[in-house]
Amino acid sequence: MMIRIFIAFALTFSTIGFSSAETVVDFEELSFFNGSPPSGNGQYFNGYGAGATAAGFTSKGVSFTTNEFGPGWSYSNADDANSPGFMNQFAAYPRGGSAGAGAALIGSNYAMVNTGSSTLLDGTPVNGASLTFETMSSLTSIDVANGTYGIFWMRDGIDTDFVGNPQFNADAVFTDGDFFRLFITGFDGENGSGNVTGTLAYDLANYGGPGIADDKLLTTWDTIQLSGFAPTRSLTFATTSSQISDFGGFGIFHDVPAYVAVDNLSFVTAIPEPASGTILSLAGLAFLCRRRRRHERVSRGV
Repeated sequence: MMIRIFIAFALTFSTIGFSSAETVVDFEELSFFNGSPPSGNGQYFNGYGAGATAAGFTSKGVSFTTNEFGPGWSYSNADDANSPGFMNQFAAYPRGGSAGAGAALIGSNYAMVNTGSSTLLDGTPVNGASLTFETMSSLTSIDVANGTYGIFWMRDGIDTDFVGNPQFNADAVFTDGDFFRLFITGFDGENGSGNVTGTLAYDLANYGGPGIADDKLLTTWDTIQLSGFAPTRSLTFATTSSQISDFGGFGIFHDVPAYVAVDNLSFVTAIPEPASGTILSLAGLAFLCRRRRRHERVSRGV
């Protein structure tokens, strides 16, 4: 009886402590590639282009969705900042993964997200790509950059036809008032479900001022802080732009290619571990059990 009471006491008053384990998703452990950019420099895993499957992929315990023609995720080490157009949709303009402080490690792995470009007439995104953590996680930061495809569109007005021939579109070139904006939203459920845990907007390009000095076009990696989010299970990535086109029955879309490079997703998960009170309680329980068994043996004359 006394043992039962002690067990109940230990379970009631002992506590569980938690230690923090930081994870940085840099995609470097991923090694299956099935494509190469037009320049032939580097490789990529096709997670949103023609022929992509919906199986998804996982890196450091984080699950990334894939989908033919997007929205979805790919990973890449493509080193091609010179080829315009959709055939180079898997390349980050910095030519490699993030090395921190805006620098790039040429030829290293990174992710590319195709957010989808469907919007309302006011530019509000109506779709996006998601990723899901194994458990609720405290977010730290993420590195982002423009894709080469988007840079050529916004800076030069250059796209390509379906066989890769460059085409100039004067209306595509960014002028005052143009922007390309990324939205990151957190949720407490998988795949962008449940309650919102935080949201932010980040301009990958913004020509908001009257002069060239006021124009922003991100050509390097930049770090976005995510510590303001509440504990999060999944994130969605969506984009919009100042350039919106209404195609009637086909839908409304923003014109800027909807691709963003992502690297070094940093987050912390809580790992339960016995607190000192629990350990002492269990040690005391073991001691009492030994004493009781010894007493019973003495009473029986053993």
